[in-house]
Parts: sequence; structure tokens; C-alpha cells
Amino acid sequence: MRERYESLIGQNLVIPKLYGISVMGTRFSVYEYDKATKSLSPPSIAPDSTFVTDVAPASRWNYELLEDAGEQKMKELVAEVKRMCEASQMF
Repeated sequence: MRERYESLIGQNLVIPKLYGISVMGTRFSVYEYDKATKSLSPPSIAPDSTFVTDVAPASRWNYELLEDAGEQKMKELVAEVKRMCEASQMF
């Protein structure tokens, strides 16, 4: 996901935040790039000189789409993206 963001964020981003969703089954993780602060969350996984550490922890997929909280989070993201697009006159 982080590599995808790196390829996109330098290309005339007109909305203040860019969201990405990584899904494993019905669980999902939300990535958020903030244009103002140029920050991307969740944070990257720190490299280790001995061990391969490029595997994200399972806890990163902290939303369950089939539970109320996960469904609500997805609806919030959709609503915010729609608001940003309307504000930037992309629709």
C-alpha cells in the first residue's frame, strides 16, 4: 500500500486526504495520507538488519466489515470522500 501511495501523492492531489483500504477477507485496514502534513498512517514498519520485517501485523486490519463498528467506519469514509470531491468540484 505504501508503495502505491508514493506513486500517487506527487500527482496533483486536489483533495486534502487520500484514503486507501487494505482488505483481508472481511477485515480491513484504513490508510490515510494527509496532504497538509504530508503524513501517511499507519506508520511504516521499521526495517531490521537481521530479520525480514516487511510483514504488517494482523492487528493492522482492525475493522470487521460485518460488525457495526466496521460498517460505520466504511460509511464514514465514503461520506468524507464524497464531501471532499464535492468541495473540490470533482463531481
